[in-house]
Amino acid sequence: MMAETKRDAKKYEKINNMLFLADIVLTVIVLLCFFITPLSLDLMKIIEKNIPESCGQPVHFILLNAAYLIAFTLINWVIFLPLHYYGSYHIEHSYGLSNLNRLNWFKDESKRIIITVLTKLILIEALYLLLWKQPGSWWIWTAVVWIVFSVIMSKVYPSLILPLFYKLKPIENESLAGKIKTFIEKEGGRVLGVYEWVLSEKTKKANAAFAGMGNTKKVILGDTLLRNYSEEEIETIVAHEFGHHRFRHIYKFLYIGAVFYIASFALINMIFKGLIDMRYHGYIEFYNIATFPLIALLIYVIQLIAMPTFNAISRFFERQADRFALEKTGKPDAFISGMTKLAEQNLANKEPNGIIEFLLYSHPAISKRIKAAEEYKKNISPGRRDN
Repeated sequence: MMAETKRDAKKYEKINNMLFLADIVLTVIVLLCFFITPLSLDLMKIIEKNIPESCGQPVHFILLNAAYLIAFTLINWVIFLPLHYYGSYHIEHSYGLSNLNRLNWFKDESKRIIITVLTKLILIEALYLLLWKQPGSWWIWTAVVWIVFSVIMSKVYPSLILPLFYKLKPIENESLAGKIKTFIEKEGGRVLGVYEWVLSEKTKKANAAFAGMGNTKKVILGDTLLRNYSEEEIETIVAHEFGHHRFRHIYKFLYIGAVFYIASFALINMIFKGLIDMRYHGYIEFYNIATFPLIALLIYVIQLIAMPTFNAISRFFERQADRFALEKTGKPDAFISGMTKLAEQNLANKEPNGIIEFLLYSHPAISKRIKAAEEYKKNISPGRRDN
């Protein structure tokens, strides 16, 4: 990596880390303000006045919760919009990484907020219905609902969500597609097809993925990757992505996530009702939607505390997938050159601070991945190298 690019990568990472920290602080402040002050209760009362009770208690309960969640999400979106715009639009353009104009950025942002609202309506409505109907065991059933929802989203994401933001089309390079399919089938896998992921309309970054579960699996390759990388480099990148499937990393993360959800909601159940009693002194029920900022705050803090652990597990999985790619392709030089190009194109800091890597990185540092490939290259027989 050239000295100037290396400096830019470090600055780019530092800015994004500061933005992440600012997002954490602002999130905690906003949620605390809604919970500690009358804001949440006032919002609920305003909404309650406009929803007739004549529709029946269950319907009234669901409509009240839905209206509150929509209003709460939109208020938060407005509060966070300047920070998010600065990070995802201004900074990306400042470092020459974005191809989006403001109109298209706003269109994507609008889609994200709609998806966020719909997701909250499903998950949080279920949570509060269970708080209402199953006050003793709500946390167990909520964990089950969230686990099932995670499985469904993992399955439908490549077919329903991804196309909302990016165009996907079969790749034109039939030779490369054939090599990829042959490799995957040889390793016992099966995919719907190999698709070009049109990233260039939005970004200059490169990416690839083995997306979906079950019969929905697709190999998707960014057009920014297809244009700038050799077939051998792409083969090692695809082999890495398939390695995640081969080691069943998605399913393992779902299992780990299931344990995390159950433990998290058990902990929230222990804390939640005591804090509600302290705040509202018994004049609202636990299942009143006005208590949502506290639920959201507890979930958010638990996720932050658990993040380094999840990142450590993810880095372990990434090392497994790297090793799989090296062993199955036997092309360490192509792997190394591919990693080097990805670091430069995506402006990734190849040598991050160890504490930052431990806390925030879901992948090992690029320098460590390259070093592991170089070590692998030293230990394999000359006849197997980049054949």
